[in-house]
Amino acid sequence: MGKASKNFLVQEFVPQKIYEKYRDSSLWFIDPKIVSLAQMMRDYFGKSMTINNWHNGGSFNYRGFRNDSFYYEWDSSISAYKSKRKGKLSQHRMGRAIDCNISGMTADEMREAIMSNEQQWLEMGITTIEDGAYSPTWLHFDIRYTGKNNIFVVKP
Repeated sequence: MGKASKNFLVQEFVPQKIYEKYRDSSLWFIDPKIVSLAQMMRDYFGKSMTINNWHNGGSFNYRGFRNDSFYYEWDSSISAYKSKRKGKLSQHRMGRAIDCNISGMTADEMREAIMSNEQQWLEMGITTIEDGAYSPTWLHFDIRYTGKNNIFVVKP
């Protein structure tokens, strides 16, 4: 199992099928800035962080990079792939977003900690978080270019 950073494995950023095919080269699908930010967040809070955990028996598989299998499924009634989710422009598809949980913190507490230190997190590279109404039990953050001087709160 290859390391992506001090506290994270490559598997935590990619789906199982991608890792099985590309192994540690799966990092090619991930923007290095998102790995750095995950590590900065882990260090900042001093607590473990869960992104994908499929590699140790958990159920999270698509909280980092998302390939087409996340967005499409085979529909045998029409013998074609059919879209099952929105997200054609998702930052996850570009390896520039993660969904996560931090041990001992609620998603609202994580969002509050980021927004109460907004400039610090913006300088570290977080440009966008998801509104809690759309991600009530996890934190979504990404590094898209927004052209803003504040963290953009999206309502997908």
